[in-house]
Amino acid sequence: MSSLADLAAPATGAAPSSSSSSSPERVPAIDAATLQRWLQDGDELALLDIREHGQYGEGHPFFAVHAAYSRLEPEVARLVPRRATRTVLFDDGIDGDALARRAAVRLAALGWSGVSVLAGGAPAWERAGRTLFKGVNLPSKTFGEVAEHAFEVPHIDAPTLARWQREAEPFVLLDGRTLEEHRKMTLPGAIPVPNGELALRWRDG
Repeated sequence: MSSLADLAAPATGAAPSSSSSSSPERVPAIDAATLQRWLQDGDELALLDIREHGQYGEGHPFFAVHAAYSRLEPEVARLVPRRATRTVLFDDGIDGDALARRAAVRLAALGWSGVSVLAGGAPAWERAGRTLFKGVNLPSKTFGEVAEHAFEVPHIDAPTLARWQREAEPFVLLDGRTLEEHRKMTLPGAIPVPNGELALRWRDG
């Protein structure tokens, strides 16, 4: 197996080819400007933050998905089921993106062929003048907030909801968080419908 020192990866704007991303000895790297273009070009892209959950929650690009290195192998097939998908991994940029490169080598060995790393990791994204967002499940939460403001969704307070439940008022209570969050804690009677799926599934309630 190659050592990390063998993994030369100059920053380039070119998309990784199948031959380079499948070779453990060569991990392509892209800069923040290239990643920005890829996020906007309409082609399929998986952006994976391979740091642990706490680091991910402290700041990541908006569309990054958490895929901790410690859980990457059992999770990657669910997160990136098509192995030729253009995939970018990033970490904290420590030791020349050592963790991201190690993960890229492992994914290439498992058959993922379009893998590259973000040179300099999350700090490089921020240094390039782009925002690192705190929190988790941001696209879903943002969709809910946009819908709330755009359609002037009315609000009720907790005592009103409790009264409706006590008096068996006819209503549907939807939990817009992820299934994982719903399973950890929710309100009695709430139906899980993640915000990102709300437009598709709200009639099912």
